[in-house]
Amino acid sequence: MAKYLEIIEELPKDIQAPILKLLQVLREDIANTVTKSDFSDLKAIVVDLGEAQKRTANKIEALVEAQRRTESKVEQLAEAQRRTENKVEQLAEAQRRTESKVEQLAEAQNKTEAALLSLEKIIEQLAEAQRKTEIELSLLSKDHKDVKKMVGGMSNTIGYDLENIAYKSLPFLLKRDFNLEIKGNLIRKNLKYPDNSYDEINIFGSGIIGEQEVYIIGECKSQLGKKHIDKFFKLLQRIENKLGYKNILYFIVTHFADPAIEDYVKAKNIKVYYSYEF
Repeated sequence: MAKYLEIIEELPKDIQAPILKLLQVLREDIANTVTKSDFSDLKAIVVDLGEAQKRTANKIEALVEAQRRTESKVEQLAEAQRRTENKVEQLAEAQRRTESKVEQLAEAQNKTEAALLSLEKIIEQLAEAQRKTEIELSLLSKDHKDVKKMVGGMSNTIGYDLENIAYKSLPFLLKRDFNLEIKGNLIRKNLKYPDNSYDEINIFGSGIIGEQEVYIIGECKSQLGKKHIDKFFKLLQRIENKLGYKNILYFIVTHFADPAIEDYVKAKNIKVYYSYEF
């Protein structure tokens, strides 16, 4: 019996009592009926049961450990799920913001399209106004050309009138101022050069001062300006360079010149005759 007890003590505590109770019942039955051989078989069965119980306990422990690992994995999955849900919520919030921005952009696009339509209308109006302006400018240009032509004609007429008066009075004035004896008449002349170019000379002629023959070159301007004086000097240079004229008596005839021009003429040593002297 002592050996049985030692064996039972090796078993898990939760089954020791049932096994002990079973042994007591078996002992009582064996005492009445069991042989030594039967008892040995029973002992072997009890040992097998103990081994089976140990294996069962080991499997249970393995299952418990597996359960712990499963629970850990489940917890990890739950945490991952929470993170996923958090990210999904963030994505949903980002989506809401995106939709809001898209809505704002759509509204801005609508406003832009409306503005473009308005701008197109304005551009069309401007284009129409431009077309009208171009037509008016074309008419004004034509009128300007007509006026310019008319003014040019009037200017030429005034200039020719001044020249015609000068032709009659200058012989006396040139005689008075330079002791010039004019040969023939003073005329308007296109003076041709060897290169076939020419200059229009308002007053042209020749004469004698003492025993020296001179050429007479005069310029007529209704209202004398600085540019006229400079242009006249260039004309004189061309005549000297291209025709070799050396002895030139030159002067300007005008109706009017302001004080600054009068000073400029004096500095250039040009004789000026005013129409009121004729």
